[in-house]
Amino acid sequence: MEFAVELIASAVSLWLLAAPLFGVLLGVWLGILLGGRKQQRQSRELNRFRFMVEHSSQEVWLVRADGRLAYANPAACASLGYSQSEIVGMALADVDPEGALGFSALLDNIRHHEQSPFLASHVTRDGRKVAKQISATFLNVDGQEYLCGFAQDVTERLRSDQALRDSEIKFHTMLDWTYDVEYWVAPDGGLIYMTPSVQRITGYAPNEFMAAPDLLDSLVHGEDRAEWLRQTRLCKADQTAGAVWEFDARLMHRDGRVIWVAQSCRPVFDDHGGSMGWRVTLRDIGARKAAEQQIRHLAYFDSLTGLPNRRLLMDRLGHALAGAMRGREFGALMILDLDHFKLLNDTLGHDVGDKLLVEVSQRMLACVRQQDTVARLGGDEYVVMLENLGVDEAQAASQAETVAEKVRAALAMPYQLQALDHHYHAAASIGLILFGGGAANDTAEGLLKQADVALYQAKDAGRNAIRFFNPAMQAAIDARTSMENALRRALHRGDLHLHYQPQVDRHGRLIGAEALLRWLPPEAKPIMPSDFIPVAEASGLILPIGKWVFDTACAELRSWESQPDMQALKLAVNVSARQFHQADFVQQIRDSLARSGADPRRLKLELTESAVLANVEESIQRMWELRQMGITFSLDDFGTGHSSLAYLKRLPLDQVKIDQSFIRDISSDPNDAAIVRAILAMSHSLSLNVIAEGVETEAQRQFLIDNGCTDFQGYLFGKPLPMHAWER
Repeated sequence: MEFAVELIASAVSLWLLAAPLFGVLLGVWLGILLGGRKQQRQSRELNRFRFMVEHSSQEVWLVRADGRLAYANPAACASLGYSQSEIVGMALADVDPEGALGFSALLDNIRHHEQSPFLASHVTRDGRKVAKQISATFLNVDGQEYLCGFAQDVTERLRSDQALRDSEIKFHTMLDWTYDVEYWVAPDGGLIYMTPSVQRITGYAPNEFMAAPDLLDSLVHGEDRAEWLRQTRLCKADQTAGAVWEFDARLMHRDGRVIWVAQSCRPVFDDHGGSMGWRVTLRDIGARKAAEQQIRHLAYFDSLTGLPNRRLLMDRLGHALAGAMRGREFGALMILDLDHFKLLNDTLGHDVGDKLLVEVSQRMLACVRQQDTVARLGGDEYVVMLENLGVDEAQAASQAETVAEKVRAALAMPYQLQALDHHYHAAASIGLILFGGGAANDTAEGLLKQADVALYQAKDAGRNAIRFFNPAMQAAIDARTSMENALRRALHRGDLHLHYQPQVDRHGRLIGAEALLRWLPPEAKPIMPSDFIPVAEASGLILPIGKWVFDTACAELRSWESQPDMQALKLAVNVSARQFHQADFVQQIRDSLARSGADPRRLKLELTESAVLANVEESIQRMWELRQMGITFSLDDFGTGHSSLAYLKRLPLDQVKIDQSFIRDISSDPNDAAIVRAILAMSHSLSLNVIAEGVETEAQRQFLIDNGCTDFQGYLFGKPLPMHAWER
């Protein structure tokens, strides 16, 4: 026994890495071995080492050159299934019938592995198969060769490793092939794992997300990103076991497609309750969203025309009524049906009738704004809902009537139906009613009934007509229509005239005039511009009227050049917004000047703020084109609109005109006085000339002169007069 222990000690000194359990005694044993065998047997360290070998959990054994065991410690005996008295002297072939620990095989293994630890297995005495990690070395003592081996039972460890590998295989088998995207976010925000299915939904591979964890957030649709980030923060902040945060969002695929996904986010904890991050599932719900959209479309839209049906109309009308009551704005409801549509259906069939209804729907949509609603109630009955028509009831009614007339005219255009050899002509009767304006007693159903009453009034009037439910409103519309027709006749008959009001400088010297439009019916009282100009604007008559004004004014300006006392005067002409934004406006002015031969340097165009600011960039370009011809500009009614100084300094203006509403009470109203002073100071800082209109008293004139105003216009200097009287 003692000799065997000595050999083992020698083996330890040569096999430190293979048997680290005994390495701590290497230095001690080297000293003992150098002291001789007799001292080793008697040393206390040898006894201590013997105790460790005997009580070690690691198997230790010695094999002689003939393949028989010279020693095995209790751990080795227990593993092999023999007592120490039985095992000493046994051949390895007897101990291990399968030969895994056979001496020759063992030698080969050791030489093959260059004395490195290796795995082997053997069958114990009771038939169990055991896996071992073996380290061994050769010893030569007094010419006799021994094999000293150390073994560790690794059966359970290998079984655990295999179980872990099996678990990982199952994990990847289940997740790598899942249709949904699964990923695990670490507490620090990094990605621990992401399934390959993410490439199908996003077009990006998992490794791209692993390299850039924020990539997924960047793929969220811009309209959904704020909610996505908010829900993600809430999930991360919620450390409640079992908590799940769910919401839908859109992702942008790499190829540009929009993918709807449902996200489920839940916290993950270890066995001790510590946070391990969050697990997230993304599910493609595109099919579900498409189905929901289809169901919604079937529920709220007409299947033939694609227009909103009665249910959606009533919903939108309810919202419009609530908004109109809060904002005190007016809206309008228009109900119409096609005259004699039943006859078309009965004679040519429903297929032809359906084609007509689809064409009618498209024409109606082309007549309204995007914010308005065109709905089909059924058959040939349609409803149009107009919103945001302003707070003035008369103007709202005028706008609604204009749209109704536009729809009526569009539907009256001929239709090309395949069943007919010729064009089909249809007509529509239309009933109108206003709603809103702060009224709290309007209801959706009530409005529809009243509009329906107006529709039957239109039919009773001979069909192909428009009627308002409100009699007073209908009378106003009739009067407007009558005035429009009369204005059209006046233009052709020569009942429109230009009157001229003088403009003077601070010394009272005449510097020019403003051309003002007047309507003078031959057998009636003159009609005020405030009455007919809005009708001309709404009907479009302002365009031919404006052209006539320019031709007349330029011709008059040319005649002044032959009069020495008038050849230096300037003539100001008002330009409407609709006229100014015509595509050929500049060419119209050029043509008028060319026909008359007038000097463009004597022509001044007066533009309102609303006309210029409606499209600033276009206005600036157009004004520069005219300015290059020599024409100058005055900004009319300054202070009454929504002037922006940022735009004002960019406009090629020569003059601003202070509106007469500020001049009227300039001596008694401190606010008006302050506004006028501010306009004058600002204009001077921008190097703009200022003219004040509506000056009627000497006190007003003196206040303006005292504050730096240079030019004036008003009854104090002269009323608008026809040219022959003005020249006198």
